[in-house]
Amino acid sequence: MPTLEWIGKDKVVNHHQEVLFRVLEEQYTYGAEDSESMDL
Repeated sequence: MPTLEWIGKDKVVNHHQEVLFRVLEEQYTYGAEDSESMDL
């Protein structure tokens, strides 16, 4: 089976492991009390 190879592929393939992330916290809501589609 053929595979694609290019210069820097190892950095691109593993990039998702290097990106910093954090869980977003809800700070503001607009109209959440009036919404019937959301269970709060």
